[in-house]
Amino acid sequence: MKEVTLVATNQMIAGKTIEFFCCFDEERKLLFLEANDLTHPSVVGQIHVARLQKYVKNVGCFLEIAAGEKVFLPEKEVKKAICVKRMSMKKTLCQGDLFLLGIKKDPLKSKDAVATASIELTDSKVSLTYPGTGISVSKKALDSEKDAMLLAFSDEPLFSGYHLLIRTEGAKEDVTQLKEHVRTKVSLMEELLTSAKVSQKPVCLYHGKRKALRLLDAFPMKAFDLKVKKILTDDVTLHEEMQQTPYADVLQPLYTDEDFSLADLYRLKHHLKELTGKTVWMKSGGNIVIEPTEALTVIDVNTAKASEKKDLYSVNQEAAKIIMEQLRLRNLSGIILVDFMKLKRSRERQDVLDVLRKEAQKDPVKVQILGYTQTGLVEITREKIHPSLNQVLTGRIYCVNIP
Repeated sequence: MKEVTLVATNQMIAGKTIEFFCCFDEERKLLFLEANDLTHPSVVGQIHVARLQKYVKNVGCFLEIAAGEKVFLPEKEVKKAICVKRMSMKKTLCQGDLFLLGIKKDPLKSKDAVATASIELTDSKVSLTYPGTGISVSKKALDSEKDAMLLAFSDEPLFSGYHLLIRTEGAKEDVTQLKEHVRTKVSLMEELLTSAKVSQKPVCLYHGKRKALRLLDAFPMKAFDLKVKKILTDDVTLHEEMQQTPYADVLQPLYTDEDFSLADLYRLKHHLKELTGKTVWMKSGGNIVIEPTEALTVIDVNTAKASEKKDLYSVNQEAAKIIMEQLRLRNLSGIILVDFMKLKRSRERQDVLDVLRKEAQKDPVKVQILGYTQTGLVEITREKIHPSLNQVLTGRIYCVNIP
């Protein structure tokens, strides 16, 4: 089991307060990173009663949520949406109707936040969805863990009407403790559903998790056999909340050194400079050039300064590991095309795909390695939930230099 340190700090960048959650190994290698713009906090995971403003056939619904913010509900979700108040009994959809919705994606540039008809309470252990049925276990869990959890939860009448997904992290939990954890989720869900039924206007019923829970859920600890050795933060609120969690024993005293900040101690500025740059150098001497665009991300693998003794196969193998790490740390998503150096043997080409798929298992976000295109590029898709690191820092999609 690898021991890790969790670091949480707020930094002013380009006039914005950015919250950073970082996970470092014992050599202070950055394993995971999450960045949130506190001036425009993420709304993903919030649950709202929303008022219908306009319905466009074959497109979807445009709705208003609390504070006059706008959200979009795609057409495929409209029929499943839970209406808590109708303005007309004759019309299926009418301006002013109130719907219970969850927020699936943050607003990005000119696009509104994207809503979903599925009401979901999720954390690193489980995801409880209403309406729904059945119990499932993460594909990444071991077969023995899946069998144990399915058997333990199969006869639970309390979960009727919900779909319960047990995540990789949750599959490693003690069954009794996990059942109690899910019961808490069910109780909260029932409270939200009751509140929604009596709502008369747009309102946010669930604002999401507190800071301490967001930090603890940010990284898949048990899924990757990681043990939290210590937690450091300079955030007073987070420090106080963390004292009420099971991790209070590894929580270090509030970091208050003004001469040498927590960000300096863990070289956060250095990591951000690397993660917002275009070129990533490999130990072999080769490099990877990462070019995000509006439509997709293009990645080019080059031999660069690699010695002649380093064959293309080895450089591609190394690049495959680093690419998946960079996608995770930079939070790049959507369509990704990779131009690896050309390999003649089909077995070697397949080996590159195998490395990508193995490394994709380390990503808490859904990743698909689709294989080679007709032009020889490797196509990857990564689910988009939050803005990329670069978008959080700058509001732009292109790579920029951090001074």
